[in-house]
Amino acid sequence: MAHTLMQSYLKDPTAATWKCGAIQKGTMATGKIGDYSTGWILPCDIDGKNSFGAYQGPQKFGFLFVENELVRAAQYGHNGGTFATSRPF
Repeated sequence: MAHTLMQSYLKDPTAATWKCGAIQKGTMATGKIGDYSTGWILPCDIDGKNSFGAYQGPQKFGFLFVENELVRAAQYGHNGGTFATSRPF
């Protein structure tokens, strides 16, 4: 599910490298001030190519699942897209 979601955001989705940690219980901001969703977070480092064909370096993303459904994805540290888990990754 996470791969499918990210395909439309990556310049070359087939060349992206993924390194994901263990899924863990956690919370993620919904985008509203002070509002969070709780579920299971899959933390991933995704390294994709830029417009020049060079890898840009891994970027941290979190994918929030609630009742086996992907409900939110956020890039760590960008525009309130921070997320917290029960363990740091």
